[in-house]
Amino acid sequence: MAEPSLYNSNSVRLGNGRKLALHALWIGLIASGVVWLVFHYFVLVKGEFGPEHSPFEPLTLKVHGGLAFLALWFGGMMWGTHMLKAWSQKRRRWTGTLLLLIFATLIVSGYLLYYAGDEGLRANVSLIHWIVGLGIPVLYLLHRLIKRF
Repeated sequence: MAEPSLYNSNSVRLGNGRKLALHALWIGLIASGVVWLVFHYFVLVKGEFGPEHSPFEPLTLKVHGGLAFLALWFGGMMWGTHMLKAWSQKRRRWTGTLLLLIFATLIVSGYLLYYAGDEGLRANVSLIHWIVGLGIPVLYLLHRLIKRF
């Protein structure tokens, strides 16, 4: 007699634990990115030689980068347990594909932000990265709520 499975292998739905962890990760990523944006563009502190960026700005960037590495691991988990199954069942392909393209854009732009040496390139990539990142919650809600696409 076969052992009972902990999850339905044909289901594209994530278990409650994985869903909670994934949502916590995305909230952390978006929050740390938004906090970095606020510190970077709107918070200046009085320094020895005039206004300078907050000392908390690098910390928010480190938290964001650490969560991004964790998101890569979760992306691999999502590929095998959710995306491939949903694709074969022809479920929400448009919004899922858009999310995948957005995540790929964030991965590539994050890589360039970390490794690109040209400051002009980094400034443009940074703008793309945070604009695209801020759009994820809207696209995620569309993916969850619109059943046809």
